[in-house]
Amino acid sequence: MAATKQEAAARAAKKILGHFSPTQGVPWETLRQAAEKQVAARRQRNDTGYTVTLNEAAGLLALEPDRLRRLVVKHPFGPPPLFSRPASKVSSKSVGGGEKPVRKPNTVQRASLVRLFDWHDALVAQGAVEPIGERIHPDARVGGTENAFVARDRSVLTVRAPFLYSRDKRGNFKITGVADPDDLNGLLRSLGGREVKLQALFLTFPEAFQLPWQSLPIRQAVADAYAAIVQDALAAARAHVAALEAARLTAVLLPANSDRPRPRRL
Repeated sequence: MAATKQEAAARAAKKILGHFSPTQGVPWETLRQAAEKQVAARRQRNDTGYTVTLNEAAGLLALEPDRLRRLVVKHPFGPPPLFSRPASKVSSKSVGGGEKPVRKPNTVQRASLVRLFDWHDALVAQGAVEPIGERIHPDARVGGTENAFVARDRSVLTVRAPFLYSRDKRGNFKITGVADPDDLNGLLRSLGGREVKLQALFLTFPEAFQLPWQSLPIRQAVADAYAAIVQDALAAARAHVAALEAARLTAVLLPANSDRPRPRRL
């Protein structure tokens, strides 16, 4: 079962910080600063030997592990590849009174911490992903009894995504698509807004639909996906409002045989 963003962040904190209180948790900003300090020191020593698992890497980058997997496939790094399985470990096994070395397989893929941040910095520079500060709430915490690890809370109506565009020789502007059509949910949950390169412009989806598109089928496909997400958000909001209204009515309309004390008659 894939780790959640919260679980990934907790694993990253345990890896980088060594220990943190499970009841109090730790500010995500503390984890970020510790990771960046370690990366800077290892870059200076040209040390790429310190590795993290994919879940730990997702926690450090404030990404869902599944989204990190998709990004690694879509934007490979290397050679060598960013994530790989280390060589099998050698253990001992008693065979006929003697010790015989046995190869213990490694099944967990790991990435160099330094190369991980080099790869992520390159994607940010290309406009392929938003900076970490735009996908995590400044008050987020890792762990803790309140589990207050929260992503940037942006409405699906105002979230901005990287739309690809082109200009012809006359300077006519047309949108050609969205930068990551396979992860519209991820885009809507966490993207910020800024122009990062000539071919990618951060716009809200309503803004983009008002501009000319090079291909109407592509525009329709993006619009259909966006409409489905908006409808899901609307249904969730209506259910939440209904639950709040039901709770209010339950509190006000107590049953006739309630044990609530009645006012005394004078």
